[in-house]
Amino acid sequence: MSERAPDPATRQPLREVVARDIRRKIMAGELAPGDRLREQALATEYGVSRVPAREALHVLAQEGFVDTVPRRGATVAFPSAQRTRQLMVIRENLEVLAAGLAARRRGGDQGEELTEVLELGTRATATGDYAALPELIARFHDAVGIASGNDELAKMTRSLRMQVRWVFEMQLEERSGQSWKHHQEIAEAILAGDQERAESSMRADVTRDADLLVDLLVARAERQRP
Repeated sequence: MSERAPDPATRQPLREVVARDIRRKIMAGELAPGDRLREQALATEYGVSRVPAREALHVLAQEGFVDTVPRRGATVAFPSAQRTRQLMVIRENLEVLAAGLAARRRGGDQGEELTEVLELGTRATATGDYAALPELIARFHDAVGIASGNDELAKMTRSLRMQVRWVFEMQLEERSGQSWKHHQEIAEAILAGDQERAESSMRADVTRDADLLVDLLVARAERQRP
């Protein structure tokens, strides 16, 4: 029996495929701030035309992973402290809204997902498996977004997290234990239907994240000064 061809409706656009892999390389440190990203080289590497490569760079520029300068091309970006603080103010308000809505629904159909992710994160921190944390943190916040019952809100909060997530991976070990304690507090409040506590716990967590991010970026800028 011949292999069934993939359903075209399930295929991702080429720009998304290319953008996802470049994003992964940036977050893994395989591409460093300041590295040039040339359309033709990317097209050759991924076996696509220059159009999907150009569109992928545009997607990444919108997310803050890439800087583009007319006639000079694209380079891997490193977010400034000012821009990061501005993004975190927006993220704080959206994440707090999502947590409150999720608590009203007592987690909706995401209760088991929240519980499972917390268990996996606790186990990872206990065993020192810090490399597993970025995906688990993303899963937790995605679950809260979905539990809010507002699809557009879930998409917006995810986009904002993607723009700052890669900076956090530089100091995962330092923040792991406290981070999972905070996530547990948020989850317990959501599952208990305690909207006020869910919102305050989420606000405190994102505020701590914002302070850490800005400290990391300021310290990086100081080290790079001549």
